[in-house]
Amino acid sequence: MALPSIMRKLFRNDGYGPLLKPEIIPFATGLASNGAEAATTEWVKDLSVAPVYLDPNGSDSNDGLSSETPVQTFEKAMEIGYSLPGSHIKLIAAAGTYNSSLVVSGATVQVVFLGNTTINGQIASLNTSFVALTYEGTEPTVTVSYTSHSNVNTHNAVAYAHGNSYLYIHVALNVSGGNSSVSAECLIGAYVNSIVLMNKSIQASGYAEVCVNASRNSGIDIEATLTGASDANIDRFIFASIRSVIYLAYNVTGTSKYTAINATYGSMFYCNATITVTTTTGNDYYSVYISNNSYVEINTLVLNRNHSTAGGVAFLVFDHSCANCNSITI
Repeated sequence: MALPSIMRKLFRNDGYGPLLKPEIIPFATGLASNGAEAATTEWVKDLSVAPVYLDPNGSDSNDGLSSETPVQTFEKAMEIGYSLPGSHIKLIAAAGTYNSSLVVSGATVQVVFLGNTTINGQIASLNTSFVALTYEGTEPTVTVSYTSHSNVNTHNAVAYAHGNSYLYIHVALNVSGGNSSVSAECLIGAYVNSIVLMNKSIQASGYAEVCVNASRNSGIDIEATLTGASDANIDRFIFASIRSVIYLAYNVTGTSKYTAINATYGSMFYCNATITVTTTTGNDYYSVYISNNSYVEINTLVLNRNHSTAGGVAFLVFDHSCANCNSITI
């Protein structure tokens, strides 16, 4: 599972990709040549630093330095982690439900999940950070639910990287955008010279403007199946803008109100497998919209325009853009 060549251009330190911190370079180099699994084994999993322990039944008055004295929230765990010596932070999270957000700013952090976990908040890698979500033992499912607009960090997004940062997700992930009164900006996002890498199955649900969004010299590489709930209230399913890249290696299934795929302003979207998206609102909208020097390549596209009224355009490519699909069913 080596990094696709189209994504490798984002691993540049010349102003057109994330700025690589010295401690990140071994991971990025291993990723580009050997794949995410090898890079993680060689670098992230071998971080020999004192961990901070979390447990939903812990207390933020604890020191978090042993499994017998865990803290309760990710905010407190990061506070302790920042105070420890060394350039890396390692968090070990017991299974259960956390009513807190994992927000990392300017740090290199590995989170080890010990079982199925729910995070009622956000996961954010910000300001030249590297965050890796991993596990020990049986592979768990991590559910991240966007529950409130309060204490939002940079974006109203569920799991994202921003500002020359990386987010590597090596656990099965369920992402939820909340409800009609609390809607997320996006479920999975990469913004401003950042990269998100995922290699376990993903389930998407809830209310959001976009399911997968890369913007401003950023990239998202999903090396696993992506499934959106049939009743999800998502405006656009895939959205790449301003010189960004989204790469999907496996089958994708989802539902959006308006646009299935949108690439604009010099961006690229690739899917090596089959993408099946149902759009539910037709009037004056484009189900696939490619513009402003952008490129889309899909092996098989199945587009279900399940509209109550006729309207809009199924497939629009214009302004020096290009689309290449081996098979299209509309």
